[in-house]
Amino acid sequence: PRSWLHPGRSYRHRPVSSDVWNESAGFPALAQQVGGPMLGTLLAVAALVSAWSLFNSQILYASRLPYAMAVDGWLPSVLSKTNEKTAVPTTALVVCCFFAALFAALPFGKLVVIDILLYSAEIFLEFIALIVLRRTEPDLARPFRIRGGIVVLVIITILPMSFAATVIWATLTDAETDLRHLGVVAAALISGVILYFIRKRKVSATAAEV
Repeated sequence: PRSWLHPGRSYRHRPVSSDVWNESAGFPALAQQVGGPMLGTLLAVAALVSAWSLFNSQILYASRLPYAMAVDGWLPSVLSKTNEKTAVPTTALVVCCFFAALFAALPFGKLVVIDILLYSAEIFLEFIALIVLRRTEPDLARPFRIRGGIVVLVIITILPMSFAATVIWATLTDAETDLRHLGVVAAALISGVILYFIRKRKVSATAAEV
């Protein structure tokens, strides 16, 4: 067939291998097969710039989480130190960068598994907090309120958590799943429980002194 870009020149579609799409290749590899090495390199560079920009923005707001927890006494006070000129929590920023670099050494698929497990656990705790607060603090001022009582709250909790449990089961039973992911998730969850009891004990000790 003749191309309208270059009349008189015939083009043939380059065969694209079916196994080119994976977590280590993706669009740059496809671009290289379709448009040659220059297009593949250009797309890879654009992806690196985009990923670097996203990482910078995310690491800046993520560093505020350990900073705020340190200010409230949940984490060591060293994480609450800020730069005198920019007010950036430098220590918390360095710690977040360290953990980001640590997890960046893992393949993308393993990171997805860890993210799914941790995010599902987080959502489950939020639903549990919703039910507990509705029972213990029924008259607490709220921006909005879900009507229907505890029964509706339980139904709202069961439906999304059933879906999350299905996703977790499918993820953990995959052939490429490493059960060591459960160790990482368990360590993260246990660390939260330990921090809670340490904080609770500290608050109780302070109240007793007063």
